[in-house]
Amino acid sequence: MSVRIIKQYLDKITNPIDFELEPIDLDNSKYYIWGRENIRIRVLPPEFREFRKIDSQFDIFVNGQYISPTHYMFMYSGNKLIIKFIKTNFEYELDDSDQIIIRGDVEKYG
Repeated sequence: MSVRIIKQYLDKITNPIDFELEPIDLDNSKYYIWGRENIRIRVLPPEFREFRKIDSQFDIFVNGQYISPTHYMFMYSGNKLIIKFIKTNFEYELDDSDQIIIRGDVEKYG
């Protein structure tokens, strides 16, 4: 891998991007489900993957407060990136007035 390619990936890693997520299903019995179409976690070259696992490529914030990965699950459904917040891990309810941000190695696609 050339130094130029390594520099390009390091620039992407050190310049996080924010996307606001939208409510998908807040009435689910186990999860508050939020997501957004046409975004994905950036795919890193194989040489970087062992050093930067997918759950360390992004952070989730609810109304500005960092949320630990132990409080949600991450998945894709078709072209949607989905975050399922585990209801029993929250002392409060999430509703459509909450701002949910994903920040990190995230990019638009499609």
